[in-house]
Order: sequence, then structure tokens, then C-alpha cells
Amino acid sequence: MVRIFIRGYLRWFVISALLLLAVLLVKLVFFNTSGTFSVEVYFYEITSVLLLFPLLCGLADLFKYWMKCLKERENTT
Repeated sequence: MVRIFIRGYLRWFVISALLLLAVLLVKLVFFNTSGTFSVEVYFYEITSVLLLFPLLCGLADLFKYWMKCLKERENTT
């Protein structure tokens, strides 16, 4: 069960990190016309998203695995 959670957490952590990096690059390239965009402030804002979103998705993966096991157990009895 722990392995399922860790695998789900790491998968969603990498996905969300890549998406947030893409958003950072778009903001730097296209929306930094005034020169006031601060990368440090952006990283502080996304830290909670980068930690909480994969946690919730990892728990959802664990819940799906648990429900699958319960269905299989019902079918065998």
C-alpha cells in the first residue's frame, strides 16, 4: 500500500513540477513586459501546489487501489 502511494505521489509530483515549470517559462517570456515579475515570489506561491496536489493525487491512487482490491475480494467470495 505504501508503494502504491509513493508511486502515485512521485508520478503526480513530476507532472505538476513540469506543468508549473512550463507556466514559469511562459510568464517569463511573454508576460514579463514590465520587468517586475519575481521568480522568487513565484516559487513561494507554487510550493504549496507542488506539495499538496501530488499528495491528494497519491491518496486518490491509493483509494482506487483499495476499491479495486475490495471488488476483487467480493468477486472471489
